[in-house]
Amino acid sequence: MQKMAHRNKVLTLYRAILKTSKTWESASRIASDTEKESLYIASEARHLFRQNKHLSDEDSIKAAIKEAESRLEIALHYKNPWPRPSHIPQHSMLPLRDRRRKKSDKLLSQSKPAYLKSYDIGEKEQPEKG
Repeated sequence: MQKMAHRNKVLTLYRAILKTSKTWESASRIASDTEKESLYIASEARHLFRQNKHLSDEDSIKAAIKEAESRLEIALHYKNPWPRPSHIPQHSMLPLRDRRRKKSDKLLSQSKPAYLKSYDIGEKEQPEKG
């Protein structure tokens, strides 16, 4: 039963994102910008939903849903489909050979906002704007 509830929520969210991509209008109101941003929204949704399609843990599914909802709300509010920059905590970047590196990595992962959880630092580059 719980699996169907997640499935329905995910499908509803995916439809809402695709609908947003079709009705998207860029803040600059330039047709080429609108088209570029609309394509980005659809392709980013497709990529991230396919990336998360094999999740089975309930907590990770809820986190992925929360991330998608956050990204959608932030995009609508700021009229900008690209992820907002995330600032790292002060004194968290230690040399690679430092013993405290694990603590630094933990601090970085804890400071990452919910809407950027799909982007791992070092493993994936942030999507380019433009």
